[in-house]
Amino acid sequence: MVKPQFQYANDFNDRSLAIVKLKGKRGLINEQGELVLDCQYSEIKFNECDAISIEKNEKWGLLNAAMKTIYPCELDEYQRVGFNCITGTKINNKYGYANMEGELVVPAIYDTVGAFDSYGAFVCLEGKWGMISEDAEFVLQPTFSKLRHGGEGYLVGKEKGLYGIYDTLGTVHEPPTYDFVGYFFDQKVTVKRNGDWGSWEAGMEDLEDEELYLMIAEHPPEYVDCDERPGCSSQRLMEFIYSNVRYPSVAKENGIQGLVVIKFLIDHEGKTSDFEIVSDIGGGCGEEAMRVAKKMGDWEVPGTLQGRTFLTYFNLPIRFKLE
Repeated sequence: MVKPQFQYANDFNDRSLAIVKLKGKRGLINEQGELVLDCQYSEIKFNECDAISIEKNEKWGLLNAAMKTIYPCELDEYQRVGFNCITGTKINNKYGYANMEGELVVPAIYDTVGAFDSYGAFVCLEGKWGMISEDAEFVLQPTFSKLRHGGEGYLVGKEKGLYGIYDTLGTVHEPPTYDFVGYFFDQKVTVKRNGDWGSWEAGMEDLEDEELYLMIAEHPPEYVDCDERPGCSSQRLMEFIYSNVRYPSVAKENGIQGLVVIKFLIDHEGKTSDFEIVSDIGGGCGEEAMRVAKKMGDWEVPGTLQGRTFLTYFNLPIRFKLE
């Protein structure tokens, strides 16, 4: 039993730890109600590889699973631990990578770094972005003003104001000649060159393609046209969802709760199709979320980018929570 001395206590995670708040500061307790991390932090986040990110005086630090300090609270930004249990760290105002024992495994020579994923990590050197492998070899040289994942194993890099298409092995599929490159879906991506919109797929460009998709829109679709009132469309959508969701009996009987995500397509006129469960928790929750999502009907405002409407994919999260 947790002693009722805290302002609040979160649910215990899979390591039997819970974030608590005392006098405005956060700490950690175990299931016996004992403080295992003093309440002295403004923010605590459970990170990958059982690491714990801590924020104090607007600076971030990191602890490993044994509560050993990997680096103290001196980073300006939160650092996500990579899938390989390696994290960015800062030494003498330069960034490198350390393991979960705090040992430096990639030299601290970069301006800033991103987290490792299965492909590698984005790093910035002398103001330019590149990508390195786990052994710190450059997959893509640091020549880009911007570099991001494009989805499905592709990367999108920006040089001298234009975008190119690359992959995670360092292959150049298209040099930087595009004004815009979107996110890939089914190996196809929306592009813009010299004011003309089109698609790119497997090295082939089609500037007459009318079936152009966006995963992220400049102006996302709106369930209800609220005349630009902030948050109105999202609120109306959530009101519809949660007034129609019925908790599946199997999920309720087995204590199943969590988040289901439904992906679907919204066309130029707001019509919805191609519904798919992309994240499920079981117990019939996915099927119930799908039922309600299909019941929404058409959306009033389609997704737009630079004044043009597009076919836009939308991820709808629906949370199931037992009272």
